[in-house]
Amino acid sequence: MIIYDCARAGKKIELLRENPRVCLSYACKPRREEYEFTAEYESTVVFGSAIELINKDEKTDALRELCQRNTPTNMNAFDGAIEQSLAHTAVWKSKAI
Repeated sequence: MIIYDCARAGKKIELLRENPRVCLSYACKPRREEYEFTAEYESTVVFGSAIELINKDEKTDALRELCQRNTPTNMNAFDGAIEQSLAHTAVWKSKAI
């Protein structure tokens, strides 16, 4: 499952609500050799369908998972940040197909 958070309005949100099919391309760990015009990297492409999370508990759980993965040392500030921003944050999840 992929979790994504963003603003609650905008072109991206309009498009997702109109057509929830998504494709994600991700590349990481680039290795470049000096004096060569090429790079090696790991990559993946995922196709799926996005679902907007509306329930407060589901949104909070998804954001907690996202934050624990990406900023685990700052989790002591999580509850306060959620209290301030959850109402203004859209949370989407997708399952690969």
